[in-house]
Amino acid sequence: MRRRTLINKKRREIVKERFDEFFFSVGYEWKSHDGFYFYYKRGEGKTDICVLGFAYSGAVEIKVSERLVTLDEVEQYVEKMYPDYKSYSDARTFYLDDLYWPTVRDTSLGNKDFLDWGIKTRFSTLNAIDLFCENYFTYYFETAQEVIENYSNLPRLLLRMEEYRDEMPGSEICPLCGKQADLCELIISRLCGDPNSTKLLEVYEKKRSSVKNNKVSQHPPIERVREVLENIRPMYNVLN
Repeated sequence: MRRRTLINKKRREIVKERFDEFFFSVGYEWKSHDGFYFYYKRGEGKTDICVLGFAYSGAVEIKVSERLVTLDEVEQYVEKMYPDYKSYSDARTFYLDDLYWPTVRDTSLGNKDFLDWGIKTRFSTLNAIDLFCENYFTYYFETAQEVIENYSNLPRLLLRMEEYRDEMPGSEICPLCGKQADLCELIISRLCGDPNSTKLLEVYEKKRSSVKNNKVSQHPPIERVREVLENIRPMYNVLN
């Protein structure tokens, strides 16, 4: 039994070493919290994120997220919708002091919920670890790159959200990530000068009115949401 525990621990150590080596080589940093490792790289107006976690029992040994991105031009307005920093940080799920819950995620893996993770697997050999890491790094920096670049452009992201709402439920995956995806969509709509922004707000308010009392604290006051949205100056013209 002790020998199996040691082998499992060694496999986790090898995976972490592979991720450290690769992400550090392309300028990423990392922080850990609650057993999860956050690899992140700040760029102009955005932060790319990969979350790595390990399971210590059961059929799954490793959990790795999709490629995730925080968009500063959206998150700055989400923050303004909350009366104080504490309520904002609670609602946005700050795992760490300065890493927001991502705004956008790659959807090419086909996961319906980020909380279910991008990839879950278990290893048996060193070769399996090496193959997994190689495939994941190819996915993160090649397969997901085009999707993330597309979603990082707000008019394209707004168009994708419109397509998403028109599709049959479950046929595609929502590119917005996190508990406050609805707020992000409202902000993106305003930033893009979307003529449907008022209708989106009405839908949001109707949804909020049906929220149970014990969950209301997770959301900013409706009046605050309206106030922030009214003061957003469009930066793009979605009609062009």
